[in-house]
Amino acid sequence: MEYNKVIQICNYAANYAGNFLASLDSLAQRLKVMGKEVVFVFPNAAQNKKWEIDLSGFKMVYTDFDNDVELLNSIKKEIPNNGEVIIHTHFMNSMFLLKLKTILSSEDKVVFHEHMAVNYGIRQKIKGEIVKLFGFRNTVFIGVSPDVYNDLQKEVGKVRARLVVNSLDLDRLKVNNSNKKSKNILIFGSDYKRKGVDLAINAIEKAHLESKVNLVVVTHSPKEAKKLIINEFNIIPSFVKIRRPSNDVRELYAECFLFLSPSRLEAFGYSVIEAKYTGMRVIASNVPGQNTLKNVPGISWVDSENIDQLSNAILKEYNSAEDNEMSIVKKSRRVIENKYSLERWVNQVINIYNEK
Repeated sequence: MEYNKVIQICNYAANYAGNFLASLDSLAQRLKVMGKEVVFVFPNAAQNKKWEIDLSGFKMVYTDFDNDVELLNSIKKEIPNNGEVIIHTHFMNSMFLLKLKTILSSEDKVVFHEHMAVNYGIRQKIKGEIVKLFGFRNTVFIGVSPDVYNDLQKEVGKVRARLVVNSLDLDRLKVNNSNKKSKNILIFGSDYKRKGVDLAINAIEKAHLESKVNLVVVTHSPKEAKKLIINEFNIIPSFVKIRRPSNDVRELYAECFLFLSPSRLEAFGYSVIEAKYTGMRVIASNVPGQNTLKNVPGISWVDSENIDQLSNAILKEYNSAEDNEMSIVKKSRRVIENKYSLERWVNQVINIYNEK
């Protein structure tokens, strides 16, 4: 197909741009050079966000994602009367494809990007059958990791599923070539249970490191995190330090010597390779999606929800925190630069756009 316009439908209003918007910005810049028009559609809540990624060079549309009529009308206004268009959706429910079908022509194309772990089961199987029967025919589905891709194959079939592994904006990460002289351990805990914050607290206590380290829990909902911790532990342990995210993720990585990702469920694991790239020590759970990153050297892997293994791994990293790991860090960075670059990601997405 010969498309002239790409409309990015992004159900995204986080306070940070992150790798997601960095990737879309790189894609949009490449499309612009190719002579393609790019439009971004975001929720109204995104309008006042001060993202570190500047998308002002492209048309921005803000609308109500909770109102299907308004959302569809906003998209329809951007579809040209002649010439094919590509609709690329992000963080959307696949059932939306049934409604999107009503405003598209047979010449158009939809790229449905699945960024989250699908957790395939009977519900996804039913949704897949509905989408295959009643959704827009000219749709391809992108999975962000081999595990998400495999689940998509089960849901919508092998012919329509594609694998495009997530990319990293490496330019925004500070490379730290010195040993970390910090007692801070970092965990991202906006999704308290899924990210395994409770497991990290239990593991640190089991390792008897309560008086020697701080567990820095970064969350968009500090009040909710405090409530959940108190419900489980009766108090907030003194070594647990809860804070909001920083617009500059480099600050967080620079302040800590160890990053934990004992997640129960993941689609990919951005933060794991970000932390490793900056030179941090990293412990991650061996769960589908996240274990895609086993090709990156220097990451310690533990079984999901195994507090004994996690505790031993934390203690080992704590006792060797002053050891020089630069040879491993350099190997890790080479692998990350080769496998998770923005350029690779952009090339793969454009190849999908160009498929006949």
